[in-house]
Amino acid sequence: MVKYLVGRGLPFTIDHCHGCKGIWLDGNEWEALKKRNLHDDLNLMFTSFWQKEAQREARKKKMEEIYIDRFGADDYTEIKRIRYWLDTKTNREELLAFLIDKDPYEV
Repeated sequence: MVKYLVGRGLPFTIDHCHGCKGIWLDGNEWEALKKRNLHDDLNLMFTSFWQKEAQREARKKKMEEIYIDRFGADDYTEIKRIRYWLDTKTNREELLAFLIDKDPYEV
């Protein structure tokens, strides 16, 4: 039995037997898939493409949890806003240099 990540915001895995090709769903997993309109994609969830995306999503969620724990929720929200703002600027490197310089007014 091999466990495959569902991803797409769903926190559970789907069990798949490579021997008999059976698929096992626990509890309300089928209903959760139907609610997100993912039930028709069940076989796609076993592909490497789907699994790579689900793993990327899980890593991102884990990193967000780490950052929230380190910075606090409010500061994490603010730094994400600043990061987005910086990404829209053509002089991003200059803005970052100014930001990290201990005394940007010292010549």
